[in-house]
Amino acid sequence: MRFRLLVIVLLVLASVLAPPPTSSGWSDGIAWAAAQDPPARVGRLNYLRGSVSFAPPGVNEWAPAILNYPLTTGDSLWSGEQSRAEFHVASTVIRMDQYTALEILNLDDDTLQLRMSQGTINVGLHEVVADEHFEVDTPTAAVSLSQQGAYRLDVSADGTSVQVTVRSGDAEITTSPYDFHVYPGQSAVISRSGTNLSYDIHPAAPADAFDQWATARERQEQIALLEARYVPSTMTGFEDLTQFGMWRAVPGIGPVWIPAVQAGWAPFRFGRWVWVEPWGWTWIATEPWGFAPFHFGRWVLIGSEWAWVPGPVVVQPVFAPALVVFVVLGDFIGWFPLAPGEVFIPSFAASATFVQRINATITNVTVINEIRPHHVFVFQQEVGAVTIVHKTVFTDADPVVRSHIVVAGPIIGRARVIGTAAPVAPTVHSVLGRVAPAPMGARPPLEAAQRTVVVRQTPPPVPVPFNVQEKFLTGSLGRPLDPGTVARLREQVQLTRLSVKLGTAPDPRQPGAAAQPALTAQSVPMLPRKKPEPAPTLQPVPTPHPTQPRPALHQAPAPPPVAAPYPVLPAPPGPAIRPEPTARQSAPTSPPHGPQMTPVRLATRTPPPTLSCDPRSKYYDLSRCPKKGRPQTH
Repeated sequence: MRFRLLVIVLLVLASVLAPPPTSSGWSDGIAWAAAQDPPARVGRLNYLRGSVSFAPPGVNEWAPAILNYPLTTGDSLWSGEQSRAEFHVASTVIRMDQYTALEILNLDDDTLQLRMSQGTINVGLHEVVADEHFEVDTPTAAVSLSQQGAYRLDVSADGTSVQVTVRSGDAEITTSPYDFHVYPGQSAVISRSGTNLSYDIHPAAPADAFDQWATARERQEQIALLEARYVPSTMTGFEDLTQFGMWRAVPGIGPVWIPAVQAGWAPFRFGRWVWVEPWGWTWIATEPWGFAPFHFGRWVLIGSEWAWVPGPVVVQPVFAPALVVFVVLGDFIGWFPLAPGEVFIPSFAASATFVQRINATITNVTVINEIRPHHVFVFQQEVGAVTIVHKTVFTDADPVVRSHIVVAGPIIGRARVIGTAAPVAPTVHSVLGRVAPAPMGARPPLEAAQRTVVVRQTPPPVPVPFNVQEKFLTGSLGRPLDPGTVARLREQVQLTRLSVKLGTAPDPRQPGAAAQPALTAQSVPMLPRKKPEPAPTLQPVPTPHPTQPRPALHQAPAPPPVAAPYPVLPAPPGPAIRPEPTARQSAPTSPPHGPQMTPVRLATRTPPPTLSCDPRSKYYDLSRCPKKGRPQTH
C-alpha cells in the first residue's frame, strides 16, 4: 500500500514538473519551446521578368515564381530565356540574368550561402556586419564576399569554368588546395579541363547589357538606402516604401507609412496564403510593395485611412509569416491585422527570447504573458478589417480577393477567435503557391540541377520532403511540425546531400575543429603528382621596362580605368600575389558567355625568369609553392 501511494505521488510530481508543450500559437497560456528557433531573416523575390520558375524545399516540382515570395534555405530559382529576377536578403541584393540556376543552401541570421550551377548573377553587398558570411558555391570554386561592393559571377553552361568580376570590394576564391583574392577592377577565370584546374587574373571588362540593367536598378536602391530613416536597412522589403506611399508623423503613434491605395482597400486582402517551412501559413501580397508592411510592424486606422506602424528601429527585425489573428465561422476562415500593442504569438516552435524579438514593436514585453482567450482585439469587430474566405482558398492557393465574402457585423461578432494558425492542413498546391490546374514551371537542365559545387562552409541538412511530412501535418491543426519531429523524419528517410564537396579542410588550430585527414586532389581535380615536378614556368604577363626593379614581376598589372556601376574601392596595400595551381600549356580562356578579353602580349622580348619553390634559389617565391608541402621558413 505504501509503495502504491509512493508511485501515485511520483506520478503527480512528474505531471507538475513536466515541461510545457510547444507554443500553439494561441493565448490559453503561452508555452515556449526549447527547440531551435527559425531564422530571423528571409529573402524576398521582388522582381520578375520573363519565365522565372521556383521550387520550394522538399518538393520535386517547379512552379512559376511569385512576387514577394519569402525565400529561405532549400529554395531554388531558374530564369529561362530572356528572363531576369531579383531578390533581397536584408540590404543585400542578388540579380539573375537568363539561364541562371540558383539554390539557397543556407540562409539564417548571419549566413547566406548560394549554390550556383550555371548562369550569371550580379551581387550588391551594401552592408556587412561582424561575423556575417556570404558565399557563392560554383562547380570549380567557392567564392566568399566579405566586404561591401559590387560583384559579378558567370558560370559556363557546362560548368567547367567560372568568372568572378570585382567592381568594388574583395572576393576570396577557394579551391583545393589554393586560395587567392580578386581585387577591385580585376576578373578571375577558374577553369577545369579533365583533371587539370587552372586560373587566370586579368583586368575587368567594361559593363555589358546585364551590368547596365543592374546599374539602373542599383540607382533606385541607393535612393531607398538614403531615405531609410524610419526603418532599418536590414528590414527585407523596405526599399519600395518611399516609391509607393508617404511617411507621416502621428502624435501618440510615431512615424507611420500610408500606402497609395484605392478606396476600400484593407491589409491582408490582396494576395494569397502559402505554406512555407518552418513558419507555416504565410501571406504573399499582390502589391508590389507588399512585403515589409505584412511581415513586420502593425497596422492602424487613422480615420478611414490605413497606415503601417513600423515600430522602433532595431538592428535585426524578425520575420513573421503574417501579423494577423484568425477567426472561424464553420467552414469559413477569417483574419484581421494586429494593431499596435497587440502581441503576435507564433504557431511554430519558438523560444521566449524569439517571441520577445518578433514583438519588438511592443516596448512592454511583460504583456506577452498576459494574453488570455477572451482578449478583444482592436480590429476584431471592424467589418472593413476582417477578411473571410472558404478554407479551400488555403489548400488551393487561390487569390483571396476573388473569394472574399462580406458578412454583417453581428455575424463577425459570433466568429470564434482561434489565434495565429489557420486550422487547415496544407497541400502541395499550398507549398508551390500554384492555383490548380495551372501549368508547371520550366526546370533547369538536368545536368545543371545535379552538378556538384565546391563549398567552403558545410550547408545544413537536406529538407525533409513534403510528402513525408504531409500525413503528420493533417492532424496538426494548421501548425508546422516541431523541429524534433522533423529531425526524426529526416533520420527515417536517410536524406543525403550529394551535390556539394568541401573545398578546404577546417583549420585544426581553431577551437572545436575535428581532426580530419588532409584533402587530396579528389576535392578539386588537379594534375596527378606521381613524382616530383620541376618548378612551374611563369605564364606570359605584361612585364615592366627592364630598368625597373625586379620585384615588380610579382605584382599584378594595374588595371585600366573601368566604367564600374558602383564606386571602386582602393585595393589593399602591397603586391597582389597569386599562386599558380599547375604548370599550364596555355592560358585558359574566358567563359563563352562572359566578357571576352584581348590576349595580352609581352612588352619585351626578354623572357621572364623562372620562379622556384626552392628556398635556395635566386628566384625563390613562396606563393609558387602549393599549400601542402611548403618549406618551413623562420
